[in-house]
Amino acid sequence: GLPKARLTDERRRRLNTLIRKHPLDDFTEAIAAIERSPFLRGENNRAWRADFDFFLQPKSFNRLIEGSYDTSH
Repeated sequence: GLPKARLTDERRRRLNTLIRKHPLDDFTEAIAAIERSPFLRGENNRAWRADFDFFLQPKSFNRLIEGSYDTSH
C-alpha cells in the first residue's frame, strides 16, 4: 500500500536503524496496519497517504505496530 520510493542513503540508514531495533514481525505488522487503515491509504480530506518516509519515522513505526491507526481506536 505504500507508494514506490527510491532507497536513498538516508532512507537506508533509517531502515537499518529500525531493523536493528525491531524483529521481523514488527515490520509485517506495520505494513498490515497501513493496509488496514483507510486514513493511511489516502481516504481522508487531504488525500494524504502514508509513504516510505512516514514508515521509516520511529514515532510513526511505533504507532503502526501499537495499533494506533486501526479504525477500531
